[in-house]
Amino acid sequence: MSIRLNKTSLCSGACLFLTVFMNCNFMDLRPIKYSITPSSQNTILASAETPVSIQFETEMRRSEVEKILNVSSGAGQTEGDIIWQANKLLFYAAGGWKPGVRYTLKFEGVFFAKDGREDKADDTVHFYAATNSKAPVITNFSPADGESTGVTPQGGARLSLLFSCDMNKISVEDALVIEGVNETDRRIVWISGHEVEVTSIQKLNAWTNYRWTLGKEALSAEGVAISKPYSAAFITNSDMVLPKVQRVFPMINSGNYWSDTGLSIRTGLGFGHGIGIDFSKDMDAGSALRGVQIEPALQGRVEQLTPRRFVFIPDKAPEPSKRYMIVIRGETKDSFGLALNDDYKIDFIPDIKFLKVKSIYASGSATGSGADDDYIEDAAVTDGALLQPRISAADKNCILEIEFSMAINAAQKAVIPNLVNFAPHFPQSLRRTDTQSINWKSDFILEIEFVNLVPGTAAVPHYYKLNIPGGSSGIQNGTGDYLENSLSIYLEARP
Repeated sequence: MSIRLNKTSLCSGACLFLTVFMNCNFMDLRPIKYSITPSSQNTILASAETPVSIQFETEMRRSEVEKILNVSSGAGQTEGDIIWQANKLLFYAAGGWKPGVRYTLKFEGVFFAKDGREDKADDTVHFYAATNSKAPVITNFSPADGESTGVTPQGGARLSLLFSCDMNKISVEDALVIEGVNETDRRIVWISGHEVEVTSIQKLNAWTNYRWTLGKEALSAEGVAISKPYSAAFITNSDMVLPKVQRVFPMINSGNYWSDTGLSIRTGLGFGHGIGIDFSKDMDAGSALRGVQIEPALQGRVEQLTPRRFVFIPDKAPEPSKRYMIVIRGETKDSFGLALNDDYKIDFIPDIKFLKVKSIYASGSATGSGADDDYIEDAAVTDGALLQPRISAADKNCILEIEFSMAINAAQKAVIPNLVNFAPHFPQSLRRTDTQSINWKSDFILEIEFVNLVPGTAAVPHYYKLNIPGGSSGIQNGTGDYLENSLSIYLEARP
């Protein structure tokens, strides 16, 4: 048997075949067309915010497309946001692309369209953002890593960085850290767009390791980050000689100029003297000014005369015959920051003698001399001593001559009579005395005439008390010498 197919039969068969093909879910093998932007290798994106994208011809199963998209750089995976605009996928880098960095977009793997088609991608595109300039590097820096320097810029404590290109100055300054140097103490000077110098306003500490670090946040003028962080250190130990106190000595001021007296500090410090201190090296002024003290406490100030010489100026004269100690503390530093390490101490006794009352003469006669007068002198002038002059009941006066052991200057001559007190002592019924006259017979002898003294009797003696105040606030000669103690001298007014 033979079968013949006519044209009508063939046409019907083709229709039947197509109907069967459509109804049996055969796979659609057509490729899925798409295009990647940037489309060529090493393209430079217009800005750090420009996205990369993939445009598809049809609607895609988005989550599966996103799984096979990868964007990275030498630093690793690039985080970002994916946004779909119809059939177009856009990828925005988180925080923007970094200029000068070479990025890689990979679209690799199987992906699906919503119409059921399946395709496989194998695309890699390299691109840059804003610029393709190379990352800047530090081509030279000083001090070299581990190098010894001094503590000042003049001594080598200055950090210099030389870059391969002009830099964004603010980013470099923000990314630079020098351990041990406060940002407020840093002084930054740009020599050029690619060279910077950093120093400290304050002296650095001696024998200290200073490490600097430049972080990856430092950018070139085009915004390209440095290729890697940098770090190095230097040590401030170029000066190895510790300072010393060479001598301590009395100084005298004449015409606003302090000069050496040539005397020993142990016994030669006189009234109005300062205490000179000579160091073996130029000193840090602030440290030396703070490093001097006197024990027991003697208030005063320290002044710098030369880089190596200082003077302690007491606010008031030290006490006569009292032992003091001057201390220069061990933390006192030289101009390089090196310290004495040990306290320097030396004791001394000021060459300031106590003023003394050498004699007191009491007279109740007009002439001031006679057999009825009385006096005490030298060792007899002690607290509680007694004078017994005869006092005229008619004149009722008494002349006292007080002789001091040292000359009294003009200023103190005006003060001392007001400090001397003469008053009734016993009995309480005695009336107050008055001062008749005051006369300095010499630089050593004060004469005071008192009136209204009443002579006593054998049964009822009359006593008066002369008080001469001592101590540093009492009677003094004007050149630093004063009475060690107050004196109370009693006077019996005999008839």
